[in-house]
Amino acid sequence: MKNVVRLVSAAALAAVCLVGCVVDDNPSGGGGSGKFKTVKIGGQTWMAENLNIETANSWCYGNSADSCKKYGRLYTWAAAKTACPSGWRLPSLGEWGALVTAAGGSSTAGKKLKAASGWYNNGNGTNDYGFSAKC
Repeated sequence: MKNVVRLVSAAALAAVCLVGCVVDDNPSGGGGSGKFKTVKIGGQTWMAENLNIETANSWCYGNSADSCKKYGRLYTWAAAKTACPSGWRLPSLGEWGALVTAAGGSSTAGKKLKAASGWYNNGNGTNDYGFSAKC
């Protein structure tokens, strides 16, 4: 039960902190077209940067364009569901779980997936997989 709570907490944190897209299951969708930095972890291809595509109901933290450049945009849930570019989509809870498992499990994945710099109060990660999560 404790691991389920950790997994759900990690997925919720990731959903709040970043919008990351995975390559769509549809091979003709154009995912990984070179427009975005990507990383392959546990057989899944992920964006290795926070999404920064302006849509209705998206904004920059503190209404600062610099925040968007550094952290990507913030989205309402409805906006996030439509923000991924063609060939990409939001990951399912199962895909987040597979990512956590591939990155060493719930006790270590957060640190291994976090960017090695830029986190508040030096709460940086090791970025072992090049995922470069920022929040």
